[in-house]
Amino acid sequence: MSHESHDRISRWVVLPRPAAEVWAEIGGFGRIADWHPSVEESSIVDIEGEPHRHLALPDGGLAIERLSETGVHFYRYEVVDTPFPMLDAVGALSCKPEEEGCRVYWSLDFEPTDPVADDVVAGFIEAGLRGLRARFGG
Repeated sequence: MSHESHDRISRWVVLPRPAAEVWAEIGGFGRIADWHPSVEESSIVDIEGEPHRHLALPDGGLAIERLSETGVHFYRYEVVDTPFPMLDAVGALSCKPEEEGCRVYWSLDFEPTDPVADDVVAGFIEAGLRGLRARFGG
């Protein structure tokens, strides 16, 4: 997205495990609750022939995301509905091999609807990456 009102939050973590091993555990679109401490439950629902994940959040909130693209150690998704202060959001998660393991990248492009949006989104992504570090080391 290149619209001027859009923000981009991008973070990464280096893990001391091979990319294929890490991706085998985190690459399933519906498996985010397995490693993200702020997602209590994740389920995949087919809506009009497309996979959507429903994320139950600790405060009772629900986020709905549609899988839009997949590749080797990569997926992109669109946020359909979220309690976070943003609109028109597209995220991507990928895992790239490194000499000593792998690097997991997570980014989200979105239109903020509140001045705290960047902090909220960054906090969510960073919590997920801390969850990966706790699970895989690094």
